Amino acid sequence: MAEKHEHDDEIQKQLDGSAKAYCNGDPAFFDYFAEDATVFSAGASEALKGREAYRHAFASRLKGKREVKILEQSRQWFDDRVVIAQTAQITHEGITANIRQTMVWGRTNKGWQVNHLHTALVGSPFSSEVPKTAGAIRVLNERVATMAAVLGVAQ
Repeated sequence: MAEKHEHDDEIQKQLDGSAKAYCNGDPAFFDYFAEDATVFSAGASEALKGREAYRHAFASRLKGKREVKILEQSRQWFDDRVVIAQTAQITHEGITANIRQTMVWGRTNKGWQVNHLHTALVGSPFSSEVPKTAGAIRVLNERVATMAAVLGVAQ
């Protein structure tokens, strides 16, 4: 195991807080991002530049509860910055997607905030439910499309 860094507890508190806000669909999630944060969503070719651009692009997709399981996570410290690389599994409305993220957290005048986020989809979103009717298949397709939209992946 890597040696504990003096700011590990502070970063863990921020990671836990941002994950809780994300899971609950809480708009406070965006407040974990620095004003000038750069965000690459899954499948996007252009970065979103700034917290407000990210909020504008994704606030409507944040609504609703979801479950996030961190499957793997590592940290690499550079003075007052930390790079978090993680693989996570997100389940929302019966659809599950695996993602790989790299986040750069840095110290700002508001404490630790995300300066950079890059998210990539690992595989395709899938359902744990097996549809048994044409209507259920249509609903499943809509849920997969919604999850892909939330993650920024073209269908």
